[in-house]
Amino acid sequence: MSSSSKPVLRTLIRYLGVYGGWLVSAGLGGYALLKLWEAITQTFRVLFPHSWAYGAVHMFSIVILGVGWLLGILFLEDHYRAGARLGRLGKRFLRVTLIECVILLGALALLLFVM
Repeated sequence: MSSSSKPVLRTLIRYLGVYGGWLVSAGLGGYALLKLWEAITQTFRVLFPHSWAYGAVHMFSIVILGVGWLLGILFLEDHYRAGARLGRLGKRFLRVTLIECVILLGALALLLFVM
């Protein structure tokens, strides 16, 4: 392999890592927010069983969480690219994954408590 193709290969591997991590984070974040939405709606149903507002909470919460997820994955793409440039992609990916796992575990714990 020539020395001129090494930087190209290194850049390719870096961007595969960035977008691979981005896809994993987007998927895990989406799943965590869906479980959080389920926990929010189930909690509201238990606390206010005959409330007319359940439909509004049910629909508005999915819209708000969906917009938050979309903004989050847009931010993560830049966050991961900057991390790859600085050589900190792994650390940034682990930090984001830890936050997503905490959200997911909190939502699952709330679901277990409510059900």
